Amino acid sequence: MAGMSDAARRAALGECRRMERLHAMGLWGDVPQLRVQAKSKAMTGERQFNPAPLEIDSHLPLPDEYVAQMGSRSLWLINDLYPNLKKIGESIAHLWNESGSSGMAPDSIRNLRYKGVQSILKTYRWIDRNGEAFEAPPFQLILPKAANNMPVHKRNPSTPDEEASVWPPRGTRDIVALLGVVQMAHYFVLAMSMGARQSETLDLTRNALRLDVDGRPVLRGHDGALVRGRTFKLEDDVAGRVRDWHLPDVAVHAYKQQVELVTLIEKIGRMLPRENRLTVATTGPTHLWAQAAAGGKSDTSKPLLDINRALATFARALDMDGAPAGQNLRSHRFRKTLARLVALALTQAPSILMGLFGHKNIEMTLFYILSDKELRAEIEVVERELRVMRAKEAIHLMVEADIAGSAEQSSLLGGYGGLAALKVRTAIETSRRDSFRRGQDFGADSIAELAELLTFQGQAWEQVRHGVVCTKVPGQAGPCNKGTGRPEPSRCQSSCDHRLEEAFLRADVDGAIHDAVAAYVSESEKGEVLSAAFWAGQIRAHIPRFQDLRDKWMSDSVVNSLMNGAPSGGFHEGG
Repeated sequence: MAGMSDAARRAALGECRRMERLHAMGLWGDVPQLRVQAKSKAMTGERQFNPAPLEIDSHLPLPDEYVAQMGSRSLWLINDLYPNLKKIGESIAHLWNESGSSGMAPDSIRNLRYKGVQSILKTYRWIDRNGEAFEAPPFQLILPKAANNMPVHKRNPSTPDEEASVWPPRGTRDIVALLGVVQMAHYFVLAMSMGARQSETLDLTRNALRLDVDGRPVLRGHDGALVRGRTFKLEDDVAGRVRDWHLPDVAVHAYKQQVELVTLIEKIGRMLPRENRLTVATTGPTHLWAQAAAGGKSDTSKPLLDINRALATFARALDMDGAPAGQNLRSHRFRKTLARLVALALTQAPSILMGLFGHKNIEMTLFYILSDKELRAEIEVVERELRVMRAKEAIHLMVEADIAGSAEQSSLLGGYGGLAALKVRTAIETSRRDSFRRGQDFGADSIAELAELLTFQGQAWEQVRHGVVCTKVPGQAGPCNKGTGRPEPSRCQSSCDHRLEEAFLRADVDGAIHDAVAAYVSESEKGEVLSAAFWAGQIRAHIPRFQDLRDKWMSDSVVNSLMNGAPSGGFHEGG
């Protein structure tokens, strides 16, 4: 640091210490070694080397079954439980206002409130969204044991200090805790809909919802002059960029309900007479997410900061695993999950996204999801992984069939159809010969390497129809587009040598050929030339799709005649 001023030296040392602290906390894995020993000691002492970087615990997408279960339970909390909690909370708030202005002593007010809440809960009738009464949630609903002497219903009497059921709720703290669970259900819906980062979601305010120029509801991550919900990553502007998120209907409902919920929690949460907080000022806080936990362990007037801890509590409340797939439930896993779902939809069926987000067209869905540069990059990575995985599965099945020694063509192709199946099997045979020539086994590593080559590192093998994969790599031409561009699904032809068909389609193709032959014969006998020509075209289109079905149906005189160039406008017995 020679030649630096004292102020610059102090600032540089401060930055070095900050990097060391972040490294010690596990938040910065590739910090260089800052403390270097003297050269004399390095020459005479033990061999010096930098320690291996810490292994990065990358965020994993949530399992599909886990998302489905948490989603269904969250929707029940939002649509069935919350309307009841809202009515109860409003009654409690009314009781708070009346008792606070009674002029009674604090202890008397406390007792009056306690008895009043007991009376409200004792006579309350729980109603679901359809107007039907229910005695308990459709799943086990548990929360941490309440503090002090609050009455609780033990979930497991042998472990009274761990967890306790809160159904039916027995007091105000139970109601506040249940509101906290519903709050996390709102967070789940918004996180899965937006794909936003943790800071962007937590910094949303109660006035963030608005309509864009097209009349679509959006959330804007900006609160007046305050820098909230801004995106800084991959942005050139040092002040970040204000993001807008287009929301599906279910997320709009969750947001609006959360605004009501956080205001209600402020009115009734931990409100004791000595606090003299009977109403919430109109110029009060604007944060969207509040602290709310059982046992009075949080200040409901303050914003929620530790979202990952709240998510762990949420998972326990729903009686679900707090570490699905071996990794703790945390906010960024929702973003990874959304990236995986989008990649699956883009490689399988874009209409899945439209149904998931309630949009009328795919452009609306992709516009707001792909506008996030980082999320778009994650989606592309997952897309490539899925394509490579699809190729690995095909190679593996064909190799297994070859090892089994089956002589049937369909078995040798692993059950796959299409002219591309023969090309894939030829590539496998070539790769196996090369491996044996080098004295190596054709194992899992060889299959993975071949899958990377066949898919051009995940850029090819797009699914153009259900069960139909286009194996055309960039630079190859195909009959669907008459050039080297991306595949055109609407023009995909069974005669294309890039077409690979999955095994589950075989039964459908066999049935289609059977029906087409019957219809062709019937229409020909009736003299319906145009209809007969149509069914002849169907037969010619389906026959090449699977080699074993081609061999089977070519023994049929009608099919053999059509495939060998006979006119398709009529059927002649024995022709």
